[in-house]
Amino acid sequence: MVDGPPKTRPRTSDLARGDSSPLQSERNSPSPPYGEDPYIEHLGKFPFSQEFVTTFLSMPPKSKHAFETGRILEDIIFHSVRFAPPDSKWIKNNPILHWILDLKCDDVKKWFSKAERAEIMSMGPPLPPRDAGFEFAVERFPKVPESFEQLLDITESLTRPAGTPYVRATHCNATYSNHAAIAILRVIESYNSCSWLGPQDLREGWFTNIWQPLVDHCLHSIPSFAIFRTDIKSSSSVDNNYRFDGILRAKLQNSTVYELGCIEVARVPKATAATKGETDTSKLISGLHDMLGVLERSVDSGEETMKSLQVVGIQNIGFQVNMWTMHKVGKHVALLQKGQVRSVPMEWKDFKQAIHVMRAVVMVKLILERNITAVRDWESRREDSGDVL
Repeated sequence: MVDGPPKTRPRTSDLARGDSSPLQSERNSPSPPYGEDPYIEHLGKFPFSQEFVTTFLSMPPKSKHAFETGRILEDIIFHSVRFAPPDSKWIKNNPILHWILDLKCDDVKKWFSKAERAEIMSMGPPLPPRDAGFEFAVERFPKVPESFEQLLDITESLTRPAGTPYVRATHCNATYSNHAAIAILRVIESYNSCSWLGPQDLREGWFTNIWQPLVDHCLHSIPSFAIFRTDIKSSSSVDNNYRFDGILRAKLQNSTVYELGCIEVARVPKATAATKGETDTSKLISGLHDMLGVLERSVDSGEETMKSLQVVGIQNIGFQVNMWTMHKVGKHVALLQKGQVRSVPMEWKDFKQAIHVMRAVVMVKLILERNITAVRDWESRREDSGDVL
């Protein structure tokens, strides 16, 4: 137990052994703030974000998450961030300053033991199982196609076993595979016949011809759900005026509109794509965090419901797409998980890349459907409880 700030800067190995938790302050307050920054005298005012400190001090001690190792999640984060050197470049724009964990960041990952990282990962919903109907449909496409025409022929074939009647719940995502494949093949055909096209010429064309068939046409098959496109302000953002290229919304039985995710699109030349991508990344993370907070309040912080909820981020840069999720880990921390960056192929020989993109979109759809089911179940339980005022 640490009753005050360490006399010397702790080593990473000390953190791994658990020397940093739990933290105590000299004041034992019954209401927030529950104490004072235990390191203020030793380290001075936190140089990066005072909100990070005040958020920690507002956490009721009994509400923090205790690992099986005996260490405290929130205390580990606070201690490790407070002792980061002031010249640490990695921390300045890191989501950890908003209590968002990204375990793909090596500087954050090393704070936790292997067992603790596994426990963090187990605290949220796993990825849904792959959709069997979709997987059957994409198996029609060869891993090494023989020709462009062969791929087009496949898009005209049945997406389910012969003689099997269409059942929406089973075959909806299978039919999507044909629609998306045709859109990709037509863009490949156009792109390869227009060698004079440059990145600037493709700013709008690739967006409407690629991402709407790949993303919107798949997700719009979710009942009670819609994507709102083009410079849309999020109703979940209170402290900023963020506008997104797309917001994922569902409206259920109590007429409440739930924001379940957001989309950012970089319609820029390659020369500025990196800068735009960094800006979009920061905006997406903040937007997802706001949406997750509103979702939590909407379901009265129901612990069981929150275990099933993930908000979804989609980032498009050129012909690339990256899918993210964010969910709560305990009461005070969120976990950001980034999927692999996928690319839409620009050559028919690389069509297998398109399958990976489509599969990622279907996975996002399955996550959104799980969210809607969890919220609908919560609404039903509340209505059955007789709480009508």
